[in-house]
Amino acid sequence: MQLQHRLLFLVWLPASLLLAPAAVRADGQPKPKRPRVAVLDVKASGAVDQRLADGLNPVIGGKVAAQPDLQVITTADIRTALGFERQKQMLSCSDTNCLAEIAGALGADFLLSTELSKVGSTWIVGLSLLDARNAQVKAKATRSADAEEFVVRAAVLATREILQKIPGRTTESVEALTAEAKADTGMGSAVPGATLLATGAAALVAGAGLYGYAWSVQGQYDKSQASHGQGGVTLAQAHAASTEAMVGLAAGGVGIAAAAVGTVLLLTRDRQSAHIALAPSPHGVFASFSMSLP
Repeated sequence: MQLQHRLLFLVWLPASLLLAPAAVRADGQPKPKRPRVAVLDVKASGAVDQRLADGLNPVIGGKVAAQPDLQVITTADIRTALGFERQKQMLSCSDTNCLAEIAGALGADFLLSTELSKVGSTWIVGLSLLDARNAQVKAKATRSADAEEFVVRAAVLATREILQKIPGRTTESVEALTAEAKADTGMGSAVPGATLLATGAAALVAGAGLYGYAWSVQGQYDKSQASHGQGGVTLAQAHAASTEAMVGLAAGGVGIAAAAVGTVLLLTRDRQSAHIALAPSPHGVFASFSMSLP
């Protein structure tokens, strides 16, 4: 009996020595507890095809799993912990108490649920973070997209927003998400808006200057015609001025359009989609711009 106790002690002691360092940081301080987040499958609402919602599961789940300071409970973990029938019964609920029961059964601190819906031609991705301890919604994030191909980007933006709102996260992780948002050079960032505004203003000034010069030359030609060719402006110069006037008008129009688009982008950031289309017309170029608002 004494031998058995001695062997048990010898086996237990090295194991404790191996496990003890994992609970502390390099400076000897205890490691902070990482929040446990259970990520539910995306739920399709209304007439939305569930297959499209299922396609967002790896997008949202992968974004959450990439956070080093979070412990993620995936749908596979949920199936294992609850069993198929229990999972089917519990995941069909939508009220906070029911969702909190799921989180409690999984030992999760928070539960992240997502719903994909469509209103008219606008797709809406809505994420909700539930605190399992008090069955209260801790945070929500919603993003919209005006076309199906932009739904994934809407899901990424909404997930990034709600990840920043999870309590107990490290400052480094939250700052990393903030830097990621700033580095996002899509149409929703401030960089394209400022660039378009500056470029549009420059094109407008250049176009106005060129048109003013051409108008002056044309005026001199008209005076020379009235004085029987005494103005010094030839017919070829007048034709060139007419062409320059058209170019000036076109440059001014493009400048106004670009400046307007840039202003809109600066005032309404984090767009899920923005489209700029150019098409030739008999008198120049036709430009159209469309975007989705939150």
